[in-house]
Amino acid sequence: MDSKGRKLDAFNVRVVTPEKFNEPQAYIIRKTNAEDFLSSPWDGDVWGKANTAELAVKRFKAGADENTFCSKVSVKMLHDGKNIYGLFKVDDKYVKAVCTKDQGATCLDSCVEIFLRPQGRGSYYNFEFNCIGKLLCWEMEDYWRRLFDPLTEKELKSIQRYHTLKGVISSEIKEDTRWFLGFCIPAEIFVKRNHISLPLSGQIWTGAFMKCAQGTSNTTGLTWKKMETFHWPADFGLFIFE
Repeated sequence: MDSKGRKLDAFNVRVVTPEKFNEPQAYIIRKTNAEDFLSSPWDGDVWGKANTAELAVKRFKAGADENTFCSKVSVKMLHDGKNIYGLFKVDDKYVKAVCTKDQGATCLDSCVEIFLRPQGRGSYYNFEFNCIGKLLCWEMEDYWRRLFDPLTEKELKSIQRYHTLKGVISSEIKEDTRWFLGFCIPAEIFVKRNHISLPLSGQIWTGAFMKCAQGTSNTTGLTWKKMETFHWPADFGLFIFE
């Protein structure tokens, strides 16, 4: 509990949902045969056909003022049977990015994250991208028991990224800033690690979306669903591949 008797989670965070919040249960990943996903406009011919998920659940650090700035984040996903594509749109402030290598501390920068659990069972993955495209990702069986297996350098290099912010941002951008982060994850990673079959069409996985920036002045996190903690597969929603 915080000083006002409000519940905190295991990460010392207070979870706040919007008024009249309709808890999302599933996200349908539309199938497409289009090309040039990563550089296509948010509302263009490619991404305009994807469903939009909004990250509306706020995660305040203990003692934080609820009137403090909070980012506005949306995400879209698509697939072509053998690759999973995503595009985040972030309206932000206090933007920072000092992690310059994959498997670094991306969560301390302005960062977006997608959790994926193939076929909704077994291990899950946290694809954690900072705003300049650096990625941390581990295969996890149980976060609390630290049963981790990092993606290999080869697997990391196979994941394409698109980002509108470039270069190291060591001094926070305090002004209103909109940035995009796109990715293409080859499903072959899950074929080898989780023994799934292709194509992806018709499969039902579980997962979730998140925004964080733990090392910046904007420490309020966001999630797509209300979750006990952000590493909590029991609270993932359904990801349905069209």
